Amino acid sequence: MVDEDQDWNDGGSIIDLSTDDKSDAQAEWDESIRELQVILTTLVFPVLGRLLGRQFVLKLFTRFTVHRLLRNAGES
Repeated sequence: MVDEDQDWNDGGSIIDLSTDDKSDAQAEWDESIRELQVILTTLVFPVLGRLLGRQFVLKLFTRFTVHRLLRNAGES
């Protein structure tokens, strides 16, 4: 009965991990972070930049044309 309890208690507690296991887990975590950075810099940021850039330019163009039309209408 004691052996079964011992097996259950050793079942993967984070505290009981050896140094090799911790370094492997850290290496996997670092690799996951690098993959996330690659995905963000190659896919997400350029798409967001295009969308937000187009919206910004459209708003800027609209304000400029409205301002110009109002100024020209006042001069007439």
